[in-house]
Amino acid sequence: MAQVDVSFTGDIPGAMRRASEPAASSFAAQGLVILRRNCPVDSGELLASCYTQVVRTPGQDPRVRLGATAPHAAPVEFGHLTRSGSFVPPNPFIRRSLSELTRGKR
Repeated sequence: MAQVDVSFTGDIPGAMRRASEPAASSFAAQGLVILRRNCPVDSGELLASCYTQVVRTPGQDPRVRLGATAPHAAPVEFGHLTRSGSFVPPNPFIRRSLSELTRGKR
């Protein structure tokens, strides 16, 4: 499994934080579209495991989590060695998606 969190709103007053809840859900939905677009596909298992989630912690701003639960998500994201010892370079699809998502947020 591999995942990345992004703080959605920064420091804002409580009333504005409550108003940001629907926006955070919309942001997460946009993130899933971007994440799936950037996900490499071989068997489809990695694509099927992509998710976004709004993480709510009392007293903190909502965060949007992007990730994939397939067992090979982290090796794809960060690169890995094959059985023969050659290195497969990273394909940072989650981090690339996060970058695209937060660029559109500003």
